[in-house]
Amino acid sequence: MKEKPNVVLFTMSGTPKPGRRPDKLKNLPKFKRLSNAEKKGIAQRAPGLPKLAQATLTPFLTLTVDHMQDPLGYLNLHWPERVFFPLAHYVSYNDFLQNYDEECNNRLVKQECVEIHFQIQPNRIYMVDFFVAVDNAPAWFQVEMCGVTSDPQQASAGGNHLLTTPVYIPQLAPRFPGGYWCAAFLRPSPPKGETEMAAAGGPWYFVAAEVTKFENV
Repeated sequence: MKEKPNVVLFTMSGTPKPGRRPDKLKNLPKFKRLSNAEKKGIAQRAPGLPKLAQATLTPFLTLTVDHMQDPLGYLNLHWPERVFFPLAHYVSYNDFLQNYDEECNNRLVKQECVEIHFQIQPNRIYMVDFFVAVDNAPAWFQVEMCGVTSDPQQASAGGNHLLTTPVYIPQLAPRFPGGYWCAAFLRPSPPKGETEMAAAGGPWYFVAAEVTKFENV
């Protein structure tokens, strides 16, 4: 016979007080997909890729706070300050400054990350567009896909498309159970020559991550 767990009752002091309705965020940019011509132009400037003159582009997966799980991939949010549909708010360095020392700030900001995983096929090129909104510019970010990391990218005030380096997936064998998957990451990062995360900038919002597949390459 299993023993029942102990139940502890205790009293609390004070009177419940209703809070006010949170203010709605205004004028935050909405994600607007880049055109296929813009994406092809970006990919054509990347070294070492097959020719893309006849390539067809398919934006096959878009992940957001209100669409984090999909048969083709999923989204993980690491250490956002708060999540409210359809955005995730990251406070970054400046908002911690009053409460923590600089070393602690750097450790906290380094944990901020947006991570996605998605299915891939051989003999295709993939590129991820992380769309973020920034209040205090400039802000700096680093994106990574399939182990290929970009240099830190500068984001301006408003909406920003932060694109991974396009990656060609060669023929892979043997086939893994469940197919092939790729991971992509977005994180704050100080610009070149800086070591402190303070240089990465202030608060920012994650809006969407879109994965595009280049076929017939």
